[in-house]
Amino acid sequence: MSFFSGHATMAMYGAVTLIMYLHYKLSGRKLFYLRTILQLILLMYALYVGFSRVADYKHHWTDVVVGFAFGGLVAVLMYQQLPRGKLNGSDSCDLPNNPDRIELRTIAHPSSISVQDQSISTVVP
Repeated sequence: MSFFSGHATMAMYGAVTLIMYLHYKLSGRKLFYLRTILQLILLMYALYVGFSRVADYKHHWTDVVVGFAFGGLVAVLMYQQLPRGKLNGSDSCDLPNNPDRIELRTIAHPSSISVQDQSISTVVP
């Protein structure tokens, strides 16, 4: 037994991440019921994992509650770090789209470099 439940943390993290992903990807009136049902299934699965840990006497209920809170909090904080444009399905994001601002550097392959000075010799052991 350990404080807090890693199973509950990972279950809630995965559920909240997928719930937020579905919220942005399945937007619209036609998909409202499908999105809601899928989100409830994900949440019920996470709760089932936590309740099974308590029922199997692997964790105390407080371990599971803290695991749920921690997993949900980390999922929300991680999801907030994504560019806003990518969440709602558009092609735009917070990155600059101006090709003039992008600096490309070409690195020559060593075999394509010719040595003009013949006095340099390579010693192979």
